[in-house]
Amino acid sequence: MKKIIFILLISFFFNSTLNAKGISYAKQQGLIDSGAVSIGMSCYGLIQKLGKEKDLNRLPLGNRDGKYGHYFLIEVASKEENKIYYLCEQKRTRYEDSDLIDNILKDQNLIKIFYESANMFRYVFLVTSDGSVEYILKRLTASDFNITRDELIIIYTESLADRIEQSTEFVKIEEPEPTQPKPVEPAKPELVKKDEDGPLIKIAKTIKVDSRTYNIKGKVEDKSGFYLVIDGEEVTDEYIDDDGNFSVPRLSLGQKFVEKIKIVAIDKWLNKTEKIVTIKIKRPKATTAISYEKLDPNKIKTKADDNKIAIIIGIEKYENLKGFDATFANRDAGAFREYATKALGVKPANIKLLTDKNAKRRDALKVFKLWLPQFARDGGKDIYIFFAGHGLASDDGKDLFILPYDGDSMMLEDTAISRAEIISLVEKVKPKSVTMFFDTCYSGQTRDEKSLVASLRPIRLRVGDQTVPDKFHIFSASTANQTSGSIVQAKHGVFSYYLMKGLEGKADKNKDNRITNGELVAFLKTNVTKESLAHNRQQEPTLSGDPDQVLIKYR
Repeated sequence: MKKIIFILLISFFFNSTLNAKGISYAKQQGLIDSGAVSIGMSCYGLIQKLGKEKDLNRLPLGNRDGKYGHYFLIEVASKEENKIYYLCEQKRTRYEDSDLIDNILKDQNLIKIFYESANMFRYVFLVTSDGSVEYILKRLTASDFNITRDELIIIYTESLADRIEQSTEFVKIEEPEPTQPKPVEPAKPELVKKDEDGPLIKIAKTIKVDSRTYNIKGKVEDKSGFYLVIDGEEVTDEYIDDDGNFSVPRLSLGQKFVEKIKIVAIDKWLNKTEKIVTIKIKRPKATTAISYEKLDPNKIKTKADDNKIAIIIGIEKYENLKGFDATFANRDAGAFREYATKALGVKPANIKLLTDKNAKRRDALKVFKLWLPQFARDGGKDIYIFFAGHGLASDDGKDLFILPYDGDSMMLEDTAISRAEIISLVEKVKPKSVTMFFDTCYSGQTRDEKSLVASLRPIRLRVGDQTVPDKFHIFSASTANQTSGSIVQAKHGVFSYYLMKGLEGKADKNKDNRITNGELVAFLKTNVTKESLAHNRQQEPTLSGDPDQVLIKYR
């Protein structure tokens, strides 16, 4: 039971520092300098000094005998570059059978304080169990400790040598039993001779492959066991046979067709051999670039209507997300304004367009809370909402948010606008119908497939449990955890481009000069899915609402 509990605690108590607000490094140093925190003190008392439980990371570790929770590694969750690490060890057994962490820490005393993560891990690898070491090497987020995975591996190999020195192996020479009783001098122990030769890596200097997916093959020879690292990643036993032959699958994600890979082999005596291998990837035959038809809102004409209103928001550059642009989102919004007039029949005076710096959270809320009620004060309006930019889901997957220009991906509830809030505000003006187009995704990735949130975890979206009100029709660029991409040649988002081509009349499958929601989403699914697959992605638009609702009638 205790073993299971501590395994669960490893993943439960050592959290990401993304939203950390623990006490500062300077304050911790002050506690140490004043003696308020010192070696030998109770670890329960230590955590009382360091702050609230939610602001601490606590990692239970087993000892060399495999006893789980014999050690606890504690740090204050913080975004600061400098950190202090506290290592506790069990010294009493009063609460040994307790499952409460606070009780377990009452049995522990502070034994070490570390200011460098490298020194801390060197000691931890020396005294903790193999299971704890394996967890640290394979699952712990190394960046939380200001250390790279490669550095962790090197420290681990160094600790192996330290372990050998602590328990030096001796081979005793056995003497045969004497045939007659006589005094026999005991045999002197013979020290195992240290291997001073590094492993031999057998592999070609240059390897040619036909695609970006390939296996790198070679062989390592050494008198003792060895540890193999390829391009900074440990090679596990499943890819190495008993004779030292290895075959490791690789995927080249770069744009270049020549890459250099570093192979490192280290034996238990820390003898190291490095080899650089050049991989040449066969270039694909040149193909004719795909051309995209230009958008042309003049292809379609509908009757202008005073009872139609459009709110259009496009955000490409973000104040708090430098380098994470929503590529072409401004162009999408600007183009859709023309389609709102020509295809949807909204008069220019009834259109509100917000882009980039003019699309802060307060600007968007002003539109929904002040501008919209003024233009829709009599009720019974057809309202169209278009958004192109970044979106994110809440941690529990229940709510979807659009990010305004000043939005912060770390503080969604305080700086973003939820889809549910937009629906609620629009409902207040008693519309005749509401059609919403969201060219965004909620997987936490940009159109260029960059992650908006570090250490992003997969989220199971549960927004399907939320009902869409009557008269609301919501077109979304992608499902669940998919990415909404862009078309570089067309300079538009994939969804936005085919949405507007569909409104030109291409979505009118039965050619009756009317386009229904069902016809439009069918056109989007066919073309957007095909386009995304051509770029090795998955993106499938969705519709929540009435597929039989007529979106436009044109001449």
